[in-house]
Amino acid sequence: LVAMLFALYIFFDRPNWATGLVFNILAALAVLSRLDSIFVIACLWIAVLVWCLQQKKQQAESPALRIHLSFIPLYAVLWGAYLTSNLIWFGILMPISGLLKSHNAHDHLLGHNLPHTALLSLAISAISLLILWRKQRDRWFLFAELPFFIGIVFHAAYITLRMTSETRWTWYYVSWALLAALTASRAATCIFSDHLKLTNSHSFSGWPLRLPAMVVAVLL
Repeated sequence: LVAMLFALYIFFDRPNWATGLVFNILAALAVLSRLDSIFVIACLWIAVLVWCLQQKKQQAESPALRIHLSFIPLYAVLWGAYLTSNLIWFGILMPISGLLKSHNAHDHLLGHNLPHTALLSLAISAISLLILWRKQRDRWFLFAELPFFIGIVFHAAYITLRMTSETRWTWYYVSWALLAALTASRAATCIFSDHLKLTNSHSFSGWPLRLPAMVVAVLL
């Protein structure tokens, strides 16, 4: 997921066949490595499609849309091979791990399944995105962070409504923690940059705690 986001950042700056290939391969592999990532990847892919359409309107020669759509067969091959293998060997299309879940009705209670790690990550992301919405509504926010967050919300709804109490493990929410770290560091940058403008200072003397505060924001 981290490599995929980095590849997306490069694709936004230099939309060509090489950067498009790297982004789409990593996006496809992110889902194969953790199937729940489909919520995030689907929202990101659609957001990138919207960005490509905008580039098409603004720049008649922009190849971004053609490049992005050209890699759809890549997903069909990689994801199709996985689903086909499930169908051949197990007779089902659903992820094999889904067979290990409990069917106890109590396990499906609304709001029963999200651990504190996930709730903290979700809260950090939501607050940070509100700050970024007001202060830095840039391309990365609109077409990367915001759709990533929407994907997490869909994931949360799926876990809460469909999954079981066995899905309490922290690694289910690694994408949530990743977005929390990314958005918290970006929001902190906006806040501290505003402070430097107010103090008219470009040195650490403007606020002695600025550097430690940024470190804490990233680690949080």
